[in-house]
This record gives sequence, C-alpha cells and structure tokens, in this order.
Amino acid sequence: MKVGLNYHVPSYLHQIPLIVSDYMDTDIAMATVSPMDKAGFFSLGTANDYFSTAARHCKRLFVEVNRNMPRVFGDSLIHISEVDVVVENHVPLMELCIADAKPEDDIIGPAIAAMVPDGATIQLGIGNLPNAVARYLMDHKDLGIHTEMLTEGMVNLIEAGVANGRRKNLHPRKHVYTTAAGTKHM
Repeated sequence: MKVGLNYHVPSYLHQIPLIVSDYMDTDIAMATVSPMDKAGFFSLGTANDYFSTAARHCKRLFVEVNRNMPRVFGDSLIHISEVDVVVENHVPLMELCIADAKPEDDIIGPAIAAMVPDGATIQLGIGNLPNAVARYLMDHKDLGIHTEMLTEGMVNLIEAGVANGRRKNLHPRKHVYTTAAGTKHM
C-alpha cells in the first residue's frame, strides 16, 4: 500500500505519528479523555499511541469526557483551547480480563524470568505468557518498564515495588507505555 508517490505505509507503531502528521489530511479526530483539570487540560488516559499527534493535526477535535478514564502524564495532555466539541459519557471503561494460566505458562515463565537481570528495562506483550513472566519476576529488583502495552502483570510488578525504574537510563523512575489494557483494578 502506498501513501503519496514514493512512500510505503510502515509496519512499525512508532512511525504512525509521522504518517498522521505528514501525509494524512484528517477532518475530525475523536477520543475519550479524563475530566479537565484546573489548568484546562484533559488526559488521553489509557490510549495515547498516535492520538496526541492526530489531535494536533486534525481540522476539528472532539473529546468525550469520562470520569472513569484515568489521568496520566507525558505527551497525553490536551488543552481545552485545542478542542472543538466536548461531550460527556461516564460509562465504565472496557476491561480486558485475564485468562486462566495454562500449564506451559508455568514452564516458560520462569525460564524467561531467569534470563532477566535486576535493573533491566522490560517490554512484555499481552496475554497469558507475558503475565506468567511477570509473576516470575516478583523476586527481581529495580526493573524498568518501557512498553507499547501496559498490562496487569506489569501493574502487579509496580505495586510490589519490583518495577520502580530506578536504574533506567532513559526516563528513570517513570514507566513508559502507549496503551494500557486490563481490569478495572489496573
């Protein structure tokens, strides 16, 4: 698939903002956001993959304010001055339930966790196996998180103090992600 004359659509998520800003003519961008703070900023919450770029390059920006959307920081803030339409819809956020562990998860999980040194920065995917790896990382120290998908297993590592980002070279003490998917607890 080609965009323009000489450009191919990339297959890497990190390249999508460039495609959105440089090659797409977006009329309307729409997202669910957290309630506005005192300074006039909404947060994109659980999903900020390429949307902050789309929000700044569209002709009109619509936001759906939902008090259930968590407030997060980083490049996920949208100011009221950037917004054309605001609606409210306070429905529960979609949850991604965790499936029951499979026998192979408890074989592969500890094998992978054993290869991860203390102080490593991790990226785990979504599903049973990454959650199994996270369960077996509970005895580690000072892990960092820099990932596309923040999942339940990583949140458990954060809550246990295992993932604190203390030894990260890039964004120390911060957990970096683009999308979060899990249960309401997460």
